[in-house]
Amino acid sequence: MENEYVNKNVVPPQERIDYGTAQLMAITALFLDFFQGIVGAIPVVGQILSPLISIFIWLTFFVWLKLRGVTITDNIKRLAIMAGGSFLEIIPIINIAPIWTITILITVMLVKVEDKNKIKDFYKQNIGFSQ
Repeated sequence: MENEYVNKNVVPPQERIDYGTAQLMAITALFLDFFQGIVGAIPVVGQILSPLISIFIWLTFFVWLKLRGVTITDNIKRLAIMAGGSFLEIIPIINIAPIWTITILITVMLVKVEDKNKIKDFYKQNIGFSQ
C-alpha cells in the first residue's frame, strides 16, 4: 500500500557524495599526500615541486567536487576549510603532514551533513502534501 502523503511530482534531494565516492576521495587524498610528502622530502627540487603538486591536488578535488554538485564557494565553511588546507600545503615542512586528506575528509563530512539536513527538511515540509 502506497503512502498517500507523498507527493509523487516532487523529487526528494539526494546525497551528492555517496559512501563509495567518499571512500575513494579519502584514499585518493591519502595517496596524493603520501606522494607529495615523498617529493617534498627531496632537497631543493622537492621544495619547488611540492607547491605545484598542491595546485594539481586542489584542482583535482575542485573538479571532482564540482562534478558531484558541490561548489566550494557557496558555503563559507567549505571555502574556509579548502582555503586553509591550500594555505598550509604551501608551507615547507608542514606540507609533509596529511593536510589534504584531513581537508577532504572534513569537506566530505560537511557536505554529507548538509545533504542529510536538506533531505530531512524536505520530508518535514512535504509530509502533509497529498497526491
